[in-house]
Amino acid sequence: MSFAEHLERFFPERSHAVIAPVRSGVEERLPGLRVLRVAPDEPGTPWVYATCGGAQSAADGEAGAEYVLLTPAADAAIVEMLAALATVNADAPQGLGVGSIIALGRPWI
Repeated sequence: MSFAEHLERFFPERSHAVIAPVRSGVEERLPGLRVLRVAPDEPGTPWVYATCGGAQSAADGEAGAEYVLLTPAADAAIVEMLAALATVNADAPQGLGVGSIIALGRPWI
């Protein structure tokens, strides 16, 4: 089961959108990377954004990483930030780890 399928099963009643990042270099480095956006089902529930395809950069036999971010509102910039994070992780020799600090060129939120 793919990560996207897992999220669709976990949030079956919510509206889902699969978004292709427009950030330069993402498609070349992580072909097919998409961000799944899950809309809230009631007021006060966060929006869910998750990468789907970031794990493909893992070395053979290693677990890859997907990223999930909860936000209080819909924001197209989140798609691009998650794509940047996945790309930076793919380009890091050992991937990102606990405590890694990266510069994305702007605040997260």
